[in-house]
Amino acid sequence: MDAAWPALLRRIWQGTLDALFPAPPLCPGCQRPNRYGKGLCPGCLGRIPRVAPPFCLRCGRPLRGSGVGAGGRDNTDPDGAELCSPCRHAPYLFSVARAPGVYEGALRDYIHRVKFGADRALGEALGEFLAGSAPRFRELWPVDAVIPVPLHPARLVERGFNQAEVLARAVANRVAKPLWTHVLERIRPTTAQARLAVESRRANVWGAFRVREAGALAGKRILLVDDVLTSGATAGEAARVLLRAGAAEVKVLCLAVGAYEREWLWRQVENDKTPRIFLARERTS
Repeated sequence: MDAAWPALLRRIWQGTLDALFPAPPLCPGCQRPNRYGKGLCPGCLGRIPRVAPPFCLRCGRPLRGSGVGAGGRDNTDPDGAELCSPCRHAPYLFSVARAPGVYEGALRDYIHRVKFGADRALGEALGEFLAGSAPRFRELWPVDAVIPVPLHPARLVERGFNQAEVLARAVANRVAKPLWTHVLERIRPTTAQARLAVESRRANVWGAFRVREAGALAGKRILLVDDVLTSGATAGEAARVLLRAGAAEVKVLCLAVGAYEREWLWRQVENDKTPRIFLARERTS
């Protein structure tokens, strides 16, 4: 009995220390202790390539010279506003789209871990990053409700959660707007957009969405949230369905956006922890 006392006292003492001085949570990005609390640590946040001006004023894609202060004024509409080629030639039905990050490097890896590795904790951390970035996009506001791009039920069972809903929930909480998860549904399974050529993506998602509660949309300004905007086909089709059901306007917020004019590179500038984006060569498409 006496020999058991030291071990018992050690356990009690260790439990007391753990209660008084809990270990810092792990960063979902690198799995290292994060003394700054929940969410991504400063190191992982610093690895995310950010969208920098100039970018398309409609879809938010980075344009030539982004991050290095080049003019990029050759991509303009008749009024002189900067637009990418897709927005000049085939405008989307959503009025504006914005994203804080570029779908490259670490951010692309993070998104793949969430979508294909079922890493919900990382998804929630990315949601907080997106929510923190959202208010600075003044052109997105005001809105009346937040709607995530839905997954098809079969894909939802496969993944276990909808990554767009995880992101949208964080945004809705930050801006104090209702989150509508049952208004828009995906009724047709589609091939993953990443596997298709750009010109095939609109056809792939045509008719994939349906509005369940059309009355709720009448006259409402909707913020549609998704993880990535590349061709814009998915967001464009969802916006079309929402507008046909009575929404007054659809704006889009994504975690990441693909650059139209590629190849883009980003690197750390000496003594500057903000990722900068550089154009490696002229556009290839």
